[in-house]
This record gives sequence, C-alpha cells and structure tokens, in this order.
Amino acid sequence: MTKKRPVGRPPLNRNWDGPQAKPRPPRRFPRSAVLIFQRMLRLAADCTCKNHSCTACKQWWVEHRNLHRELELNPWDFPCVEAPGTPCPFPPGSRAAKTWEADYEAQARWGRLFQAAREARAGARGS
Repeated sequence: MTKKRPVGRPPLNRNWDGPQAKPRPPRRFPRSAVLIFQRMLRLAADCTCKNHSCTACKQWWVEHRNLHRELELNPWDFPCVEAPGTPCPFPPGSRAAKTWEADYEAQARWGRLFQAAREARAGARGS
C-alpha cells in the first residue's frame, strides 16, 4: 500500500469525443483575398501576349504577390494559385520540363478561391 495521494485532476474522457476528434470546418478566405483573386481573373482575361510581358501580366504578378501576403503563405508556397490544367512553362525536352510537376495544392487553392469568387458574385447580384 502506498502513502502517495492521487493528483486532483479530472478523469480521462475515453469516449474520444473531445475537440481534437471533431474535424475543423474549412477555413474561409478573407474578403480582400477574394477581391484580389477576382482582379487576377480579370487581368488574366485581358492578357494579349504569349511571353507574359504585357501590362496585364505584370499587374497580375503584382496582384499575385498581394494575394500571397493576404493569405499569409510561406515563401515556399509559390505560386500561391495555379489554374488547373496549366501546361508546363518550360521548353519541351529541357531538364526543367522533365522534372516539372503541377502544384496540386496551388490548384486546389485556385479552385476554392474561384468558388468563393463565384459565391461573392452571386451574393452581390442577389442583394
């Protein structure tokens, strides 16, 4: 028999229904990020060049930087958005083209932002 007294703590909850067991709801994008993304979509539609040297492309990269900051992404999360089905930007047969892979995380972020922009447009029309 021990003379140690038990620590006064609540009993363990073994039903596994605590806060860690509940899935977190998906994080919503800030309104400013959705507005930046809408501007990026308009700029992409205004592009008239093939080598990304027009004014719309330059402004698109400025907005991309703003979106990256707004979403508080890490520097290695680049690009922060990538349209699904984006072709390889490198010349065919080059070393970079052989190792290039699509950024599925950025494509998923693009899809969620596109959906949020669509909902924002529908909400603006409805009110």
